[in-house]
Amino acid sequence: MLRILCACASYRQFEAFIKKIYYLRIFTSGDPHNDAAHEKDGYDPDHLVTIATDGSCLHTGTAKAVAGAGGFASPEHPANFSLRLPMTLTQSNQCAELLALHQAASFDPPDTQLFIETDSRYAMNAVSKHLHRHEDEGFIGASNGTLIRDTVARLRARELPTYLKWVKGHAGHERNERADQAAGAGAALQAPSTVDTQPASWLRVSGARVTAITQALAYRAIHQRKLEKYTSRARTATNIELAQDAAEEAFGYRPSEGQIWRSQRSKDVSREARCFLWMATHDAYMIGEKWLRPSVSVEKQARALCPSCGVLETLAHILMACDSPGQREIWDLV
Repeated sequence: MLRILCACASYRQFEAFIKKIYYLRIFTSGDPHNDAAHEKDGYDPDHLVTIATDGSCLHTGTAKAVAGAGGFASPEHPANFSLRLPMTLTQSNQCAELLALHQAASFDPPDTQLFIETDSRYAMNAVSKHLHRHEDEGFIGASNGTLIRDTVARLRARELPTYLKWVKGHAGHERNERADQAAGAGAALQAPSTVDTQPASWLRVSGARVTAITQALAYRAIHQRKLEKYTSRARTATNIELAQDAAEEAFGYRPSEGQIWRSQRSKDVSREARCFLWMATHDAYMIGEKWLRPSVSVEKQARALCPSCGVLETLAHILMACDSPGQREIWDLV
């Protein structure tokens, strides 16, 4: 910093340089405009709509999770809605609460002033209390970050300020109770609803502010960008489905894919076991048909067969079905 100060001809140049650094953003998505809309003032009671929003999720935390979002203003009001979350969104109660807020903010016409009631502190804080930090950090690693950013863009697109109020859920509040019913009805819909979650790009703040970036955040941002290009391996998807089927058959509970991956990283699982589970899930061990690849020499292709049973070797065969001496004794010890 001292070198920069010395390089500047005057303090004004130094101040101008610091301002440029402060507003500089990285990891942008190429949006043509990065400035957030200006704060709005005003109150128009003649065009005020009060709407309560809520979210609901069935089979929370499982692969069968289905979430719905609902909003209620008054009977037969055009602002009322009930929808099921698209499969592109996380099927959770928090995401449903956010989408309900998003849909309320999308109510036309945009010059109508909204007073939104929600029983979700998470959704309300996401678009208010924590917004400045999330935008400075580019929503890197933020749960439901894309939906939060798009919801804020919808709110900024409105011509008058929108007011948010937290109300206690299931406490006899009429609008909140009706919104809860609408969310439940949305979750019960047979098919996911079509929801536009892509407002004009100029309304969304793109990238992260340089002054807010840490080494850890930069690493996560790079990792996220790499994951966007990642496509799931067919064998991995098959093994995940097999694990879900086995868990459902044994415990009557079908875990989500995320739960399976997180369970493998549990502190109760040894490092060696984690490595084995990761390799097994990705079908990464050099066994069975992998030895039959054209690039493998004829001499080594014989390794595709189990030396004891003479069948094509698989991990399931090695662990559960092989008649090799010692296999049964090990399972008896387990």
